[in-house]
Amino acid sequence: MFDDDWSITKEERTYLKDRSAIGRLGFSLCLLFFKKNGYFPKQHVDIPEEALFYVAGDIGISADLFSEYDFL
Repeated sequence: MFDDDWSITKEERTYLKDRSAIGRLGFSLCLLFFKKNGYFPKQHVDIPEEALFYVAGDIGISADLFSEYDFL
């Protein structure tokens, strides 16, 4: 189910506390992508658009900020 794969847990939310909005969104998406696929995304297009909007809404951050997230 989509929301099961792309929902951040209460415990995982504790890792978001001291990050910027961009960092919270990027970290969340990378973490959930890793849990689903077993590897980290390398670029923005690796994240499904539906997942981006779902996660952004779930954590209360504008999905538009993800374009500013810098993959290492």
